[in-house]
Amino acid sequence: MAYNEGMSQEEIITRLREKFAVLDAVLDERGRRLWAVTEAKALGHGGQTLVAKATGLSRRTIDQGLREFQHLSGGHQTATQRVRSPGGAEKP
Repeated sequence: MAYNEGMSQEEIITRLREKFAVLDAVLDERGRRLWAVTEAKALGHGGQTLVAKATGLSRRTIDQGLREFQHLSGGHQTATQRVRSPGGAEKP
C-alpha cells in the first residue's frame, strides 16, 4: 500500500492501522519500533505523529526507533546480534 499525496490523514491512519494489525502479532518490540520508523520516514513531515496515532505507540518509542534505525544505517550492528538473551529459549 503506497501513500498518495491525495489521501487524507484519516485514510493514512486507517491504512497504517491495517498494516500494524497484521504485523503486531509477529514483531517484537524492536521490530515494531523499526517498522514504525520506516513508515514515518515514508510519510515525511508529520509521519511520526500519524504513525503514533495509528498504532498507539508513543512518540518517544518512535524516536527511540529512529535512533536505532540511524545506528543500523551506520553499519554498527552485526547480523549476529541477539534479540533474546542467551538461555531464553524453551528448555528441552
